[in-house]
Order: sequence, then structure tokens, then C-alpha cells
Amino acid sequence: MTTRVFRGWLLFASLLALCLAAGAGLVRTQSAEKSLFVSVLDASGKPVTDITAADFAVREDGMDREVVKATPAADPLRIALLVDTTSEAEAYVRDIRVGIKAFIQDVLAKSPESQISLWEFGQASVRIKDFTSDAAALEKEAGRLFPKPQAASVLLEALYDASEALANRPSPRRAIVVLNLEPSDEQSRQQPNKITDSLMRSRAQLWAVSVQKGSLRNAQRDLVLSTLVRNAGGRREFIVAQSAIEGYMRQYAAALTAQYELTYTRPSGRPQVVQTGVRRNGLQVIAGIFAPQ
Repeated sequence: MTTRVFRGWLLFASLLALCLAAGAGLVRTQSAEKSLFVSVLDASGKPVTDITAADFAVREDGMDREVVKATPAADPLRIALLVDTTSEAEAYVRDIRVGIKAFIQDVLAKSPESQISLWEFGQASVRIKDFTSDAAALEKEAGRLFPKPQAASVLLEALYDASEALANRPSPRRAIVVLNLEPSDEQSRQQPNKITDSLMRSRAQLWAVSVQKGSLRNAQRDLVLSTLVRNAGGRREFIVAQSAIEGYMRQYAAALTAQYELTYTRPSGRPQVVQTGVRRNGLQVIAGIFAPQ
């Protein structure tokens, strides 16, 4: 190879390296699209289904993001349904069963490809029915739910176990729905920070119906549950009349099956906190604060 040819190849190689480096820089700085699953509810708790991308606002770590698309969520749901079977629930068995069955029926009627697992947390965290779309099988197990004599609550352990189980499910739409009695003696040894970390990994929302039958005996658990709901996204409702259980479980089923997939752009980085809002008055967005990675 002559000196002139060698120098020509050297110049070409240098220019090629510069182009590749510039191209790599462009890839690193391109905006990436991220998605969230959110519900939008009116003042009565009913889902609102005519929201457009222009109605939403998204911020990550205080920085505004461009919302590019808002469409009805198409991915099937994966839901862990946690039911109180402590001794405190004995007087509520019928209404608990009715509410759980109503939730199962409504979710699978509107989203037949979704899957639900059924758990109890009286004395121990137990998955009594694995994830399935078989409504009849789930309802059969729901009809067998019964409180354990002298059983205390291990709700926090059940939350962790359910979140870990959901993290391995293929669908990105994940939720934990809890029906619990207050007050209740909580004997979980699970640490709240481990539950938070698990919810961040699974990106599962947390929805809870708490039946208030007396003054709180465990203020710490109450605080933990409310904080987890706020961070993961979801709702927590306190009710007094046990006859209201079915209505709220149906509300939750409607809200989850009417979610939007909200797509927005992120220039770069790995933000920690996402805030989602809607520009219409009187509406509430149900979304978590864990930024998608």
C-alpha cells in the first residue's frame, strides 16, 4: 500500500469514527417515550372516558413532559385481590363474599383476558387461587372465604407477597385490591420500605376498601397503608356500613377497567417522581408517583 493510499484510508477511518460518535450522541439525546396507566374519575367516583392527550399534564422531578398520546388501555389487567379473614371479619362474611364476587364479575366481564388471583391475610398470607380468567373458579373460592378463629392480620406481609407475585406477570397493567377491617391487630413483620421497593419494581397500583367498625388500634399500619396507596397510585376508602362494600368494589372494578395508557416523552435521565394531572375541573387522576424507567 502506497503512502498516499494509506493516508487516504486513515483520513476515511477518522471521519467515520467522528460520524459514528456524532450518531451515538444523537441516540443518547433523543427523547424516549414512556407510558403510564391512569384512571380519571369524576366527583362521584365514576370513570371519565372522553379524555384526550391535550387534557393531561405530566411532570417528572418537577420538569414538564410532552404528552403525545392518551388511549384506552389495551393490555389485560393482572390483579391480586387481598381479603381480610381475621377474626374481626366474622360479622361481615356475607357482605365480603358479595363484594369480592361483584368485583370479579365486573372486571372479567369488561376485560375477559385479564387475570385475578385471590389471597387471604388472616393469620398468614396465603394465595388461595392463582392468577386466572376463570370467573366461576374465582367466585367458588370467594364463596368459601371465612374468618380464622382468633386470627390477627398480616396485611403488610400479604401486600409484599402479592407485589412480588405481580412483578413476574407479563402484562404491565398490575394492581393490588385490598378489602380489610379496621381496627385490626397487625402482626406483620414485613418492613414498609421493603413493600415500597417491591411496589416500585412491580409498578402495581394499590386500591383499598377499609371497613371502619371501630376506632383504630394500629395507627402505624393505617399510616403505612395510606402512604403506600398514595405512592403506588390507587384509592383508599373508609366505609362504615358493611352493605356499602359491594358498591365500592364495583367502583374499583369500573375504574381499573377504564384506564388510559398515557404516553409522554422524556429527553434523558432517570427521574424518580412523576406527577400526573388533568386540565378539566372537578376530575381526579389516579396514578402512582414512581417514574417509569
